[in-house]
Amino acid sequence: MADCSTFEEGAEMVQAGCDLIASTLSGYVDGPVPNEPDFQLVKRWSDKGWLVVAEGRIRTAQDAHEAIKAGALAVTVGSAITRPDDVTGWFLSAMNKVNESALEGREPQ
Repeated sequence: MADCSTFEEGAEMVQAGCDLIASTLSGYVDGPVPNEPDFQLVKRWSDKGWLVVAEGRIRTAQDAHEAIKAGALAVTVGSAITRPDDVTGWFLSAMNKVNESALEGREPQ
């Protein structure tokens, strides 16, 4: 299994004989770290017929579901189960959005 950051790295690892490629490093190289998982990368690799593990910023069951829909064979959940302080922060952020929406009289996003 190879932890990769780009489509090209995944292709190179498949050519080198890796059985599985993972999106582990996507978004952590060359720029600001995005908030969302890289479902597009998972889909691009899966569309090639490669075995893909979705990993990186999978924080909810919905994220895991989306990764499987994008073609992931498996999903690795890290921080969402090993870092309760992060999970608490994510929950607090979501609740703040709900509260802001309620104060403005609109549905939360």
